[in-house]
Amino acid sequence: MFKSILASLPPLNLKVNKTAIFIYAFSIIIMLLIGAQRSNIPAYYFTRDVAVLNGGKFYYGAISTIGMFLWCASAAIGIFTSIILRRLQMKNQAKFLQFAGMISLFLMIDDQFMLHETVFPTYFGIHEYAVLALYPILIFTYLVLFYKEILASQFLILISALSLLGLSMVCAQYGHLILKVSYYSRGCKSLTGE
Repeated sequence: MFKSILASLPPLNLKVNKTAIFIYAFSIIIMLLIGAQRSNIPAYYFTRDVAVLNGGKFYYGAISTIGMFLWCASAAIGIFTSIILRRLQMKNQAKFLQFAGMISLFLMIDDQFMLHETVFPTYFGIHEYAVLALYPILIFTYLVLFYKEILASQFLILISALSLLGLSMVCAQYGHLILKVSYYSRGCKSLTGE
């Protein structure tokens, strides 16, 4: 079925300008090298893996990396599918998936570059909680704008995904407290002989 849908679409007239791609990639490398030199930061700090730079083990940050892959896949699928739906004149569904893909892209970039933990508080003076407050606002806006599409779909998947996102935010902010309570509770039980 998917092949027949793709076959019915007019071809994308994307002319790939290989020179433009080369210039773009080369410009990024040059900007990185200039920035590294001006800030007295070794260029390999920008190109090497964080675990390698910090002398860490290969499994350091494994869950975070898997999460990054999932954010990336979610963003790519949402945005790519929205392009196909737009060409099929399914504008509302295209906007629905494009918005979801853009949220996933934002979350991926935030997660990868530690925007809410470090960049915004340190370099822009915006408190971490102010940035974290943006997440529910984005999600609420998404739910309000696309409630018809959500109700017409298998929304339990979306509810599960949003619940896991909320749980991950709670664990990231308060997980250390949960562990302290757990260890304290075990210590009390061992003292009382339970």
